[in-house]
Amino acid sequence: MHAKQGLSILSLALTLAAAAPAFAQDAADQKSLPTQLIDALNAVFGKQTDNRAVHAKGIVLEGKFTPSAEAASLSKAPHLQAGATVPVTVRFSDFAGVPAIPDTDPNASPRGMAVKFKLPDGSNSDLVMHSYNGFPTATAAEFRDLLLALAASGKDAPKPTPLEKFFETHPIAKTFLTAEKPAPVSFATLPYYGVNSFKFTNAKGDSTVVRYQMLPEGGAEYLTKEQLAEAGPNYLAEEIRKRVGDGPVRMKLQVQIAEPGDKIDDPSIAWPDSRKTVELGVVEIDKVDPDSDAAQRALLFLENAVPAGIETADPHDRYPQSGLRRLLRATSRDRGAVKMIQPFPPDFRTEDIETGGATIHVRFGGSGPAVVMLHGFADTGDMWAPLAAELAKDHTVIVPDLRGMGLSSHPEGGYDKKTQAGDVARVLDRLGIEKADLVTHDIGNMVGYAFAAQYPERVTRWVAMDAPLPGIGTWDEIVKSPHSGISISAAPTSSVWSQAASASISTASGTNCRPIRQSIDEATRRHYAELYALPGAMHSALRAVRGLSSGCDRQQGLGGKGQAHHEGARHRRGQVLRHGHGRRSSASSRAM
Repeated sequence: MHAKQGLSILSLALTLAAAAPAFAQDAADQKSLPTQLIDALNAVFGKQTDNRAVHAKGIVLEGKFTPSAEAASLSKAPHLQAGATVPVTVRFSDFAGVPAIPDTDPNASPRGMAVKFKLPDGSNSDLVMHSYNGFPTATAAEFRDLLLALAASGKDAPKPTPLEKFFETHPIAKTFLTAEKPAPVSFATLPYYGVNSFKFTNAKGDSTVVRYQMLPEGGAEYLTKEQLAEAGPNYLAEEIRKRVGDGPVRMKLQVQIAEPGDKIDDPSIAWPDSRKTVELGVVEIDKVDPDSDAAQRALLFLENAVPAGIETADPHDRYPQSGLRRLLRATSRDRGAVKMIQPFPPDFRTEDIETGGATIHVRFGGSGPAVVMLHGFADTGDMWAPLAAELAKDHTVIVPDLRGMGLSSHPEGGYDKKTQAGDVARVLDRLGIEKADLVTHDIGNMVGYAFAAQYPERVTRWVAMDAPLPGIGTWDEIVKSPHSGISISAAPTSSVWSQAASASISTASGTNCRPIRQSIDEATRRHYAELYALPGAMHSALRAVRGLSSGCDRQQGLGGKGQAHHEGARHRRGQVLRHGHGRRSSASSRAM
C-alpha cells in the first residue's frame, strides 16, 4: 500500500491564498499575466536568484535515445528515423519552487521530467512532461482565474470562497488539486505525460495528432507509508545516482493517438486509456552530470522548438503550460537564474507593456535623464546589461525587447520600423517619460531612425552603432547586397534554428565580425540561441529583417522625415553621435 498525498497541491493552494496581499493587483495591471504569475510564485516560494520559480529542485543526467522501427511511420523528424541514435540530456525534478524541498514533502508532486534531444544538425528538440495525466484548466485565462481565486481565498475569506466557487464551475481543477499523488520509489519508476498535443507528419505527408507518454521499463513503483516515513529528504536524487551507477536506466517513449472528437486544444482533458499508442523508442540514461547543479541552472527546455516532422497542434498562445514555461523563462532571466550573461542590476524592474498589437518586455531602472537602449538582430535587450549598470548610476535606463524578439510577443505583423518605433513611444508613455537619449545597435538603428523621424521632440541625443540608416548614403546598395545579411528569405523555424547561435554574434555585418567570434563566449551564444528558439521567434526576427529590403519604411514617408531631421538634429537637439565598424561606418558616416 502506498502513501497518499492527495491534498498536496491543495495545501499549496492554501499557502498561495495566505499570500493574497502580495498577489492582489489593480485591474489595470492584469494585462500582464506573466508578471502576475511571477509575483504569485515568488509569494509562495520566495524570490529565486539562482533557481527556477517552480520545479527548482532537480538532477541532470545524460544518455541516449534510440528510435523504434515504427517511429518513422509517424514522423520524419530526424531523431525518429531508423538508426538515428542521438544523445539526450534528462532532468528530473520536484514540483515546488523551493530548492531544498524534501522529496517526501507532499508539495514535491507532481514530479517533472524534461528531455533534450541533441539532433545531428546541432539543434535541439525538447520534451517536457509531468507525472500527472492532465492539467487543471483548459486555457491561460482560466489558469489566471484559478490563481486569482486562490489568492482571494485566505482563512478569513467569506464562504463560499472564490476558490470554492471556481471549483463549482471547474471540477477538473478540483480533481487536479486534490488527486492522490503517491511518492515514487524512484524518478525512474514514474510514468510521465506531456500536456501539449503535437502533429506528427511522416515522409509521405501523412499527419497524426499525438500526446507524449514516458513509461518506466519495469512499471510504476511507489513507496508505502512506512517506506516514506523512513525516506530521507533527498532520497530521489540519491536513489537515481545509485540506480544509474548500477546500470543504464531505460524508459519507453510512446505517443497516444488522437481519435475524432478528442480534445486537442484542451490540456485539462486527458484522452481515454483506450486510445492506440505507438512506441517511439527508448531513452537510456547512463550517467549523472558531474556538476548537476550548475548544469540545471544553465539548461532551458523549449518544448515547442521542434524539427520538421513535428509541430504544435494545440494553440500554444492559449495553452497554460506554454504560458507558464514562458513565465519561467521570464522569471529566470529577470531574477538572474540562468547565469549565461551578466544580469541587470537587482533593483531593475521588468514589465510587459501592451502597445497595441504587441506586448513589449521592458527592463528599467536607475534615476536621472532617460536613455532608451535598442538591441540588434539576433540579440535582445540582455545585450545592454553591462552598460545599463553603468548608466543607471545617473540615468533612468529603459531597455525593451523589440517586437517579435526576446521575451516580447510575436505577432503576425507590425515589423516595419514605423510600427516598432510606435512600440517604443507607447513604452515611454506607460513609464511616464516624455523624452530620452537613444542608444541603438544594428537593426535597432532603423527603429531609432523611425522613432526620431516621427517623434523628434522626444529625442535629446542619439548614438547609433554598427549599421546603416534607411535612405542615407549607400543604403540601397547595402540592402541589395547578398553579403549584408539583410536579404534573408523566408524559411521554416526548424531550418534556421541551427543558425541562430552563429547569427547572434555576426548580426548583419557579414564577414566583418568573424575575427571577434572567439571573444564571445559559448555561454552567451547559447543564451541568445535559446531565446531565438522560442516558438515563433525566428519567424518574427526574419520578418523584421525582410522588411528592410522591401523599402516599406520609406514608402510610409519616413525617408523624407528622417532626412530633414538628420540635417537639423545637431542644431536643435544637441550632439548626435554615430559609430561603426569597417565598411558599415563609411556607408552611413553622418550623424542623423
